[in-house]
Amino acid sequence: MTIITGSEYKANQGKYIKRAQEGERVIISSYGGYVELKPVPETDKDVQEHHHAKSFLALTNRVSKEYEKGDYITLRSKEDVDRWFDAL
Repeated sequence: MTIITGSEYKANQGKYIKRAQEGERVIISSYGGYVELKPVPETDKDVQEHHHAKSFLALTNRVSKEYEKGDYITLRSKEDVDRWFDAL
């Protein structure tokens, strides 16, 4: 187990995240008390929602850039939309 200050954590975040991922108990002390740093499984609902949101934002950014370059198509039917999504 390791107990560190908030400023020590801030200066060496990567080091302590790796240690927590490897199973070590890492506790950060601050004026408000103590906080434990621990890994969250990929199957966690909030982690999955975050991943899907990031994927959606990446897709919208890609579409926006293609549109700005003039590289776009007109979708007039559900089939057009389905084909477009399948092509992504």
